[in-house]
Amino acid sequence: MSREIGIEAPEGYPLFGWTEEGVRSYIENKPLAAGDVMIIYNGQAGFHTYTLAVVENPAWGKQRRVILSKSAAFGGSSFYRTGKNCFSPKGKSRMIPPTQQLSQISLDCDIRLKLAPYS
Repeated sequence: MSREIGIEAPEGYPLFGWTEEGVRSYIENKPLAAGDVMIIYNGQAGFHTYTLAVVENPAWGKQRRVILSKSAAFGGSSFYRTGKNCFSPKGKSRMIPPTQQLSQISLDCDIRLKLAPYS
């Protein structure tokens, strides 16, 4: 289990400007490889947490899903190339590329934003 630190909300949270089309373009322009890292954003229950995960398979199956080493809070570790979680595409878990605003994140330390619930 990863440890978790709380930080003040950086500018641009929760997705730091990443849209579905932006994530898709990022993956197409810089093709993912096994061993690359991505961030899993979980926004359930009014909390904002970020987990760093390693890409295990960048193009699994016919739909070329991205399989990560860690799971989202709800929905599993399989993501579409748009960043949506495959098993909960309408949920609040997303895959986004690494971002400078979350520079404190590591494979053994998740980040939780210091916000009041439901903010």
